[in-house]
Amino acid sequence: MNYWEDSPTVSRIRLNMADLRTTNVPTPTDYLRGVGDSLLGLPQNILFFRRTSKQVLQQESIKNRSHHRIVAVFNLETAAYIHLDHLEVELRPRQALVIPPHQFHHFSNLESPKLNWLFCTFELERPSYIEPLRNKVIPVNEAALESLSQALAAFLNEDGKPHATDELQALVLTTLVRLKQAAIDHSAPYNIITDDIVSKVNRVLIETPNTELTISTIADNFKLSESRMRAVFRDSAGVSLGKYILNYKIHTALSLLANTKLAVSEIADQAGFTSLQAFSRTFKEKTGVPPSHFRKKQ
Repeated sequence: MNYWEDSPTVSRIRLNMADLRTTNVPTPTDYLRGVGDSLLGLPQNILFFRRTSKQVLQQESIKNRSHHRIVAVFNLETAAYIHLDHLEVELRPRQALVIPPHQFHHFSNLESPKLNWLFCTFELERPSYIEPLRNKVIPVNEAALESLSQALAAFLNEDGKPHATDELQALVLTTLVRLKQAAIDHSAPYNIITDDIVSKVNRVLIETPNTELTISTIADNFKLSESRMRAVFRDSAGVSLGKYILNYKIHTALSLLANTKLAVSEIADQAGFTSLQAFSRTFKEKTGVPPSHFRKKQ
């Protein structure tokens, strides 16, 4: 099977009118029991947007923390690395990546300053549904591309169709189902990109929890002057090292608040803040709510 071909599962369900007339459909033995007992839940609060420049892509990844939203990235043009917590993946054209809520992510080493990436962000009643897609580079087959295109058209609602919102939610869910099948069939594993400065900084952050890291400390790790460290990092990541470290710490705190029962003071320590007060102040400044309020919302 070609890398881009539809999966066997998807191909089998495509029936034309002649098939509908002739396909044998067995008579049910029980008219009260059918197929489908999982509670999927429809995607809600859906947004589509496009990124066409390296600068906007990297800057916005710092500004717009996803919090409780799921982020689906569809690469239509220009390969790059995506850093996911302590892992790195290479995302190439006609591949997708689904990022769960609260997962730290950043983009580096783009092949060109110009790109064409389509983003779809949304909320899901049961985010665990997309857990099998975590950290997987997924080929966008024709079936997923078809439902994605239809979802975008419904989002833009160019024809003013009255039921475009219902259709949009169904089509985004269909795209997720097809991506999930493609991930089972032939998703690519993550790669360790050891020569990337962003990857190396991530490892320092991962390997030194409970530590208030400064730019000077990190520069010493790489045997570089502080000014050289700042310049090398910005060239690769597209943002300042200081902003990147803060973004990483906030995402660490978001994930711990949402997924653990640790005390807020312990989370402040694990995320690398000097004190509970410093953590609470910075968290509220960057997310709009105190840590305790964020946890209650979850």
